[in-house]
Amino acid sequence: MKKLDTVIFDMDGLMFDTEIISYQANQRAANELDMEYNLEMFKKNIGMNGEEELRYIHQLFPNHPSVEKFIELSQHYQHEAIAQPENIIPKKGLFELLNFLKDKNINLIIASSSFANKIVRYTKIFEIESYFTAYVAGNQVKRTKPFPDIFEKAYKLSQASSKDSVIVLEDSKNGVVAANKAGLKTIIVPDLIEPDLEMKEMALAVLEDLFQVKDYLKTNFI
Repeated sequence: MKKLDTVIFDMDGLMFDTEIISYQANQRAANELDMEYNLEMFKKNIGMNGEEELRYIHQLFPNHPSVEKFIELSQHYQHEAIAQPENIIPKKGLFELLNFLKDKNINLIIASSSFANKIVRYTKIFEIESYFTAYVAGNQVKRTKPFPDIFEKAYKLSQASSKDSVIVLEDSKNGVVAANKAGLKTIIVPDLIEPDLEMKEMALAVLEDLFQVKDYLKTNFI
């Protein structure tokens, strides 16, 4: 059976059902400003950090008179939503997977494009911060997903015996590409983005939820 030292978790869309909150905030802002916006536009920025997302929005609406207001309203509605803990919903099977891996002494790390304060807040809400030995946030690297920096740093922090003993859990294409560039194996658990052929070719497996991840790891690695 293959050796497994470390599992690296993405956060938004993988651990918590928060991507939809961001999309709904953006869509609400766009509707108020009568700007053309849709889910496909949102999907392309999943996995970006805040600065990269701002650049992407300016590219979507070049010289649009309401672009700054769109950004302001989107951020306001997002912060308004996530300020309520009941809106942060864990993904199916999260706690079962975490407990299983902890019992097997597998090292756990979060690698998210979100800023560090958001990672800390979410993990504290559900009292799971002690499960993770480290985290790498989007504001702690020069380039975030789809660049490999965030996963390369996570791998160094893991002190794993080799990259073959590390598995990344991701839901976005930017994340899968980043992990692949870092030379790490990936399991995809889709959220808003249905994996395309390129994503599937880069992944060990595409699984429906974190319950299935637990079973997959148990069968193939633990």
